[in-house]
Amino acid sequence: MLSAIMGLSENAFNDSIENFAVGEFQITMITHEIEKPGTEELLPIRMYSIAEKDTNKEKVKEVMNEALLQFLNRFSRFDIFQMNKELFKEFLDRFDKIFKGLIETPEESMLKQAKAAKAFERRARDSGPSHNLTRNKY
Repeated sequence: MLSAIMGLSENAFNDSIENFAVGEFQITMITHEIEKPGTEELLPIRMYSIAEKDTNKEKVKEVMNEALLQFLNRFSRFDIFQMNKELFKEFLDRFDKIFKGLIETPEESMLKQAKAAKAFERRARDSGPSHNLTRNKY
């Protein structure tokens, strides 16, 4: 779906979508073009990130750019175009370290949920009396 949305925006508007929201989440994408080995053809490498809507988009992009830069420095163009997933597995630990600052701790998550519940209760209380629907008997 993301590729279809991106393709539509590039073809229709000569633009690319880097951020969009779906429900409670935002999807951020960055693209870097690299030359295919043995040719002069530039092909895109895309990285996607799914985060909660209220996550700082600029910070997400900054961390994503750092991760992609380290990935491109670690692997040769040949390695990348071979798409050997076993070779890439060794990079997962480094990804975890790079993205660690964006990941919520369980305590932060619980605090965020408690604040959301409190805000929901406040909105429900402030919206006035609830209406009881009753069924009319004929």
